[in-house]
Amino acid sequence: MKNILELNNNEAKAFFCKGVSYSNIDFPHYFDFDKIITEIYKEVSRKKIDDCCRQTPKANGKRGTLSDTPSNYEKVCYQLLTNKDGKYSWRPLQLIHPVLYCLLVKEITELNNWNFIKGRFLEFSTNKKIECLSIPKEATIQKTDKAENIMSWWNGMEQQSIKLSLKYDYVLISDITDCYGAIYTHSIPWALHTIPVAKQNRAADSLLGNKIDLLIREMRYGQTNGIPQGSVLMDFIAEMILGYVDKELSSKLEIKDIKEYKILRYRDDYRIFSNNMYELEIIAKLLTETLSEVGLKLNSNKTHLSADVIKDSLKPDKFYYISNTPIYARNRHSLFSTVQHELLFIHDISTKYPNSGILSKLLTTTYKNRVLKITKTKEDINVLISIVVDLIYKNPRIYSIGFAIISKLMTLMENQDSAKISLTDILEKFRKTPNTGHMQIWLQRIAIPINSELAFSEPICKLVAGDISDLWDSTWLHPKLKTKLSSLDFILKEKMIELSPVLDLSEISVFEYEDSLKSIEDNAN
Repeated sequence: MKNILELNNNEAKAFFCKGVSYSNIDFPHYFDFDKIITEIYKEVSRKKIDDCCRQTPKANGKRGTLSDTPSNYEKVCYQLLTNKDGKYSWRPLQLIHPVLYCLLVKEITELNNWNFIKGRFLEFSTNKKIECLSIPKEATIQKTDKAENIMSWWNGMEQQSIKLSLKYDYVLISDITDCYGAIYTHSIPWALHTIPVAKQNRAADSLLGNKIDLLIREMRYGQTNGIPQGSVLMDFIAEMILGYVDKELSSKLEIKDIKEYKILRYRDDYRIFSNNMYELEIIAKLLTETLSEVGLKLNSNKTHLSADVIKDSLKPDKFYYISNTPIYARNRHSLFSTVQHELLFIHDISTKYPNSGILSKLLTTTYKNRVLKITKTKEDINVLISIVVDLIYKNPRIYSIGFAIISKLMTLMENQDSAKISLTDILEKFRKTPNTGHMQIWLQRIAIPINSELAFSEPICKLVAGDISDLWDSTWLHPKLKTKLSSLDFILKEKMIELSPVLDLSEISVFEYEDSLKSIEDNAN
């Protein structure tokens, strides 16, 4: 495993050009962005944005042409709104226009620029009492990049927090409200060059921060508020701003002569440790002030101070699981007499901790250890499917594993027509909830092998079905690049043809499934 700041510029370029770096959204395996990003990067590697734009005649009969710009168009990037709570809260995820994505990768990983960025991050991290644990990491052969970064949370935030309970009596836990949506793009040059330098050189093409700022605004209809969410590259850009906040906060704490503290940060999540409650509140106040200077703020609903450092080192859903479930149940012995009993147990946890990470782990283990092994059952399949659908409906983060379970249950139905009727009922149920495009993607995955003719409204599902030809508005793009882009596909038709009616665990698990609950159970045992 390597922190990407340990990579040279060419290694960083290769890392960001991987399909899984371009999009870390949870998609079925027939989505593969490697080729489209690799090929487009080759096309733009020696170009600037003006070279990639189409030329239009000047108005009023004037001679010459003007470059069109992507910021003139609202849907340059494809936006996938995914429901966050099964109700009316949602998160916009984006597939950045491949040309703009590759131009940004090229700019960031140019030799001098990459070395400058690495130097700036060294400055951000000079105070060892403020530790960032979320710089993207490149995986070993054994794990995916996503798995490595999830383990960084476990080993860094949770395990290190428990260790810090030996030294500190209090912890304050908080996160930033709508971090990606609230980031002010002009704060990128502030972070990279300091506010005075950036403001004195607002229009300077020589400043790397200005170039990054411009490219992001080109992706977002010219808006200065928010950066796209859904790629490792944007995670890294968020780290630039939050690293700058770390540095500024460190300076303020030094002025206040506050020395006995430790701060762990995983992107927009903070854990602040101290032995002095008064100083802890001062640190929180200074952090709030520092964040406000770049247009960000702490989430008051998720901020709390605790004197139980060990308990609050774990997420509440995980602590509940450990403290309320007998060891033999965790090890999947005979506590649950039926699949329905087991699913209702998980459903009960979901009502206490909706949309929590523990649900994915529990359902993955249930799928592997129980559901996949069923060949015949006296249980009512429609009842089991109804329980799982209700779980999915109220807990959007479990779409993939939930539909995996449904895919297996449907093979136990009397015939394929019954499965098709069930899929139609599921789609109709979800029509009551707005912004469930991500759900449609996974429902389509299990509909394809049984030749269900469901009509999906989500554009990316229409693309899979062959009903539309493109996701991105490329009106602004130079004709040659536009032709090249349209010739590249990221949906692997050969994989779609080979799809099994039952989702394989490799399609929905970040880790090997044997490890999915191992860290929790080890901690409990």
